[in-house]
Amino acid sequence: MAVRLKATCSECLTTHWSEMELGQEQIKCPACGHSLQSLPEGEFNEIELTIKKQRTNNIIALIAFGVAVIGFFCWVFKPELKYWSFPHAPQEDFWMTTGFPALTIVGLLVCLVFSVLGARHRFIIEF
Repeated sequence: MAVRLKATCSECLTTHWSEMELGQEQIKCPACGHSLQSLPEGEFNEIELTIKKQRTNNIIALIAFGVAVIGFFCWVFKPELKYWSFPHAPQEDFWMTTGFPALTIVGLLVCLVFSVLGARHRFIIEF
């Protein structure tokens, strides 16, 4: 699998995005043509694994944000949702008074934690 990384050339000091693959022999600057040997297999695998974990954390954060938005809208529009309450429930049931605000807060906290975990590591290759 190809990994897209930010690379900085030590000769011309340009920064560009580079697609790196496991079998690639050299990293080459598109501006000046300076090249250097590619990353070792161990480092490449570590970077690839970290990027996959970050992608998974970002997807979880996005889902948690969606749950928080849905909980917020259900909390705000609760007069319309009283018709959806469970049978034999009192007029103000748990979901209307406590459940949707709690769902919103928990969703936002989960989103915050996984967003921070998803943006924790940035890789810049200097060659």
